[in-house]
Amino acid sequence: MKQLSEPLLPDDRDARLRRACHHVQDAIHGGSIHPIDTPSALRAHALHLSLLRYLPTATLLLIVVTFFEPPLWAVRAAARGFPGLYSSDEYPSFQLPTLGPFAGCAIEVSLFAVLALDLVLCRASQGGPRFWSHRTQNARVLLLVGALTDALVSVGLAAAGRTPIWRAAPYLRAGLAVAHSAQLRTQLRIMATATPAFAGVALLLLLLLCFSGWLAVTLFGPNSAEGRQVFPNLLEAVWQLLILLTPANVSRARPARAARPPARRTATSPAAPTHRAPLPSFPT
Repeated sequence: MKQLSEPLLPDDRDARLRRACHHVQDAIHGGSIHPIDTPSALRAHALHLSLLRYLPTATLLLIVVTFFEPPLWAVRAAARGFPGLYSSDEYPSFQLPTLGPFAGCAIEVSLFAVLALDLVLCRASQGGPRFWSHRTQNARVLLLVGALTDALVSVGLAAAGRTPIWRAAPYLRAGLAVAHSAQLRTQLRIMATATPAFAGVALLLLLLLCFSGWLAVTLFGPNSAEGRQVFPNLLEAVWQLLILLTPANVSRARPARAARPPARRTATSPAAPTHRAPLPSFPT
């Protein structure tokens, strides 16, 4: 073993500095995720670092794809011969272009390939034990496998002329965005820490809404117009009262006051004083 007083060669100095930086990174992340000290692993790690900046963009594009996919109810309606339902006034689409199942699957698979390449590079640079010991990387693998399976099943059913009952793609894409963004995970931890502080207030508001809804259903029976239209049951009454609490409806619930016209001055009316009269002084 070399003594501390022995001069270090340039390669040895670089290797020790690199290992020190990797151990500091492991301490920050709470696990051993640094690469193995071999040439192939270091090359894979360098490629992983060059690809790292593009991963949030890939996950963001996956979320954007969700907004251009037609909803499943519209696809089922078109399959039954009602293509006009998706473009009706009740369900406005604002003339947005939509992606077909095959085009959407092609975009998904191309973005999944970028995320899968990063995972392969991490596995090659860290080795099996180090790679699978990190929970975030395990979550990325599971979410990616689930999203890829969902996309392939969806396009397979579309090729067979069938519509899937439900798709987990929007939720899996959001999970991939969270798994690839440390800042977003930090914000979610802060929100989770602050949530219990508001649980008591939310419970009190829910009890108030339930009591007010029960009171409304009791006072406005089914024979009244309010009971038939606004408060037919307890659940609908609670929902109507919750909508009433939103800022957009508070101004409608308050009675509007009539604006009082400004008083007009006439020739005979005395002018209002522009300053206050001095207080009288009394002799002491």
